[in-house]
Amino acid sequence: MSTSSLQSPGTVVVDGPGAAVLPARGRRRGRGTGVSVRVGVVLLLVVLGVGALTIAALSGVRVFDVRTPSMGTAAPVGSLVVTRPATAGDLAVGEVITFRPGAGGDRYTHRIDASGPSGIRTKGDVNASPDAWLLDPSDTVGQVVAVLPVVGWAGRALPWIVAAVALVWFATGFLAPGDLRSALRLFGAALSVAVVGAVLRPFVALQLLGTSADTGDGVARVVSTGVLPIRATVTDGGSAHLLSGGTAELAVPGDTDGVFHVASRLDLSPTGWVVLGLVCAVPVVVAFVVGRTTAPLVDAAGSAAPAAEDPR
Repeated sequence: MSTSSLQSPGTVVVDGPGAAVLPARGRRRGRGTGVSVRVGVVLLLVVLGVGALTIAALSGVRVFDVRTPSMGTAAPVGSLVVTRPATAGDLAVGEVITFRPGAGGDRYTHRIDASGPSGIRTKGDVNASPDAWLLDPSDTVGQVVAVLPVVGWAGRALPWIVAAVALVWFATGFLAPGDLRSALRLFGAALSVAVVGAVLRPFVALQLLGTSADTGDGVARVVSTGVLPIRATVTDGGSAHLLSGGTAELAVPGDTDGVFHVASRLDLSPTGWVVLGLVCAVPVVVAFVVGRTTAPLVDAAGSAAPAAEDPR
């Protein structure tokens, strides 16, 4: 059995076979060196990232957050589209471009549906008809060269999460007792993520694109605007499994008098449910690790707490 005790402020004495006196000051110096290295690595990565973004911006590369579902699975809501300056040869039918239809107008990202001497006609992949405007090549912001799913959602959520976590961090630093500080910070961080997720709704969402009626039942066109797979269902009507940006036509009963209800729910595979459960368990695992690493070394009287007996 071995035990440890605290002696003078500068040393830690370990009693038992092969006992040694460890200088606490050296241990603190080693820990400080490790922190300095990590801070240096983070600063280096930040500098490299800022440099790369600056070079990309100077070369005309732009990024835009997709906020509407008109491009379907090609650019789902919450994606980040990356564009580069487009030449006349890039503006061919089938290419996806970002543009402003008129000076000072909103930006759109649609596919070129037709091109000719009179101008460029665009259309969203899930829209029933082409856009109303004709574009001049000068209206083009850039040609889409990459679509980064989910990154747009992350860009929207991150500032709010960082601000909330920083507020929790500073508040607990001033108000919370030391033995509860880590637990409260972890709880505050998890709560911040949950609240931002509830407001932005990036995971499960559904949008109605339109309805049509035949001689019998009607049809509702819907699109998934969330990140996770869902099942969209019309009450007493049709249902469909949808991925992010996916569309479906759902049968609507003919006796609804034009009023019907469309619901959506998570529709994951067994593996997907396991992965989701593991992700949700991350705060619990972190709490366990933090609890072990912040366990007190001394008791309330100031004496060293006895170490557990070595089973060997």
